Amino acid sequence: MGAVAALSVPAGDLAPGDVVRVEASLRNGGGTPLTEVRLGLPAPAGWTVTPVGPAPATSVRPGGTVTARYDVRVGADQRPGAAELSGTVGYRRQAGTATLPIGASITVVPAVAIAGITVGPDAVAPGDTAGVSVLLRNRSTLPARGTVGVTAPAGWSTGPGRDYDLAAGQERTVALPVTVPLTVTEGTAALTVATGPSAAEQAAAGVRVVLAVPPAGAVDHVDLGDGGSEQEHGLRASAASGTNTEAGRSRRYTQQGVAGGYFEFDLAVPPGRPFVLRAVETYNQAQLKDYDVLVDGVLVHPRAYQRTAGGEGTVSYQILVDRADLTADGSVRVRFQEDAEGRNYDPSIADVWSLPVTTG
Repeated sequence: MGAVAALSVPAGDLAPGDVVRVEASLRNGGGTPLTEVRLGLPAPAGWTVTPVGPAPATSVRPGGTVTARYDVRVGADQRPGAAELSGTVGYRRQAGTATLPIGASITVVPAVAIAGITVGPDAVAPGDTAGVSVLLRNRSTLPARGTVGVTAPAGWSTGPGRDYDLAAGQERTVALPVTVPLTVTEGTAALTVATGPSAAEQAAAGVRVVLAVPPAGAVDHVDLGDGGSEQEHGLRASAASGTNTEAGRSRRYTQQGVAGGYFEFDLAVPPGRPFVLRAVETYNQAQLKDYDVLVDGVLVHPRAYQRTAGGEGTVSYQILVDRADLTADGSVRVRFQEDAEGRNYDPSIADVWSLPVTTG
């Protein structure tokens, strides 16, 4: 018939409370006048749609267009994401009537934007607390209330979220603490700051965890791969286990692919108290290592870590051994053991220290 109905929405994102001018139109591309033109645009729940300007004509000649304009206000409680506007355009052509659907999508952004994140100090040790400062900006024309929180890797302590109450256009910085666990691997830990569940309400940050090697205040140290240190600590190992130098350090490995391979040694620890094991592991490429760490035959840590950097290098990590019952005599037997299937890569340990739990 040549009739073309459309709903036109200006480009750009909108926040709750924003108003946008939209146009519903009917273009007559045929050769016959269209009469009894009706343009309707209902408001989505919580929104308002207000006609503006002169009432549109009720007929349109061939080649002409009839347009209705509306001010559409986004609902105050609209969730972020795509919101749909839909309406209808009706007309009569000669003896028949028709109704055409019109629609458009509007992208709604959160009223409150995460405008910036800073984390301090620049580096933290196990047991330390870092402060995550979050700059919130209310970019809407309405007051905004809610909660901002931070999530961190498993084992980290983040505490509850913080409530905010922002006037239209207001900015405010909210402080959120994160505490490093005692069982942790060095490197940058990923944090997520969020004011809601959608991606538009979240932002990423990171905090760098450092482990001093050698650590201060160690009770004992085993230099694996060094014959004298291994002998002094009563080292025993499975048949395929061996030593060499990797990433510039002497190290001991169990041999990749050998199921159940192990090495073990005696280690002095704080008597009758929990303690921390700090270890330096060597790598020759990006790889996944998984194995078990046992103390006096008790599994204290199922280790699984994917190194992403290429080439040779080291990764330091530490484990909290919260078993004072194992340390009554001030000595434990520490074993690094490949799993029963010999999957992935094996342990390759250069150094191990024992530390009191209070050591950072």
